[in-house]
Amino acid sequence: MIGSLAEEFRTSSIPVREAIRRLEAEGLVVYEANKGARVTAADISGYQGALETLAILEGRATRLAAPHLGQEEMDELRRLNREMTLTLDAFDVMRYAELNRTFHRLIWEACPGRYLRETGMRVQRDIDLMRRTAYQVVPGRSKESVREHDRLVRMLLEKTDLDGIERFARDHKMKTLEAYREWEKAHGAGRGE
Repeated sequence: MIGSLAEEFRTSSIPVREAIRRLEAEGLVVYEANKGARVTAADISGYQGALETLAILEGRATRLAAPHLGQEEMDELRRLNREMTLTLDAFDVMRYAELNRTFHRLIWEACPGRYLRETGMRVQRDIDLMRRTAYQVVPGRSKESVREHDRLVRMLLEKTDLDGIERFARDHKMKTLEAYREWEKAHGAGRGE
């Protein structure tokens, strides 16, 4: 497998082997002796717990990030949210999901707590992997999410109620979890139905 990939990409086997090791370190592939690498099956059953964990971490990170978000970042958050609205109008779910990740990553990157930031972003990557195997967004949640982003940006601009910012950011994620649970209940997702 490594040899055929190296040949296909016209390179030596060393960068291919290193790429596979990096993917394995990120949990995206599993390497088995005498079999080679295979893509890791996503564990969608962990989605709810991961999203609940992310809600708590992201609430705190948003609170800590608030004083560090300058006008440039605030303008970018507003721009991203406007573009999300346009993608919804165009039914471009993949682009919406990409913009949503960028919106939240911008806030995460402003969080001064390195361990909190790295842990939260790792949980977010895990959630993104789970979503890619099942869906990109919870149906019906996107428009409400954009409205919540607008309110969050206003709160971040004011920077006066850090407790409120933390609660709102946490509740924003929890509403996604609630919407997912409702969708799952209605469609039997995750239970092989």
